[in-house]
Amino acid sequence: MIVEVPVGFDWDAAMKRLASLPRQQEWEDYMAIFQLVKPGSTAAEKWQPMERIFHLYD
Repeated sequence: MIVEVPVGFDWDAAMKRLASLPRQQEWEDYMAIFQLVKPGSTAAEKWQPMERIFHLYD
């Protein structure tokens, strides 16, 4: 998945907020079935930022 965010986006803060949402862990556990990850994994444990390698626009 590609996520476009503004310059200076705080990914760690966003993942902490996501983890605190109601029923988020229930959703993560259900998605673990399809993502082949360990149940109980958080979104932050599953998603890893990548280094930008190209720009699609100026």
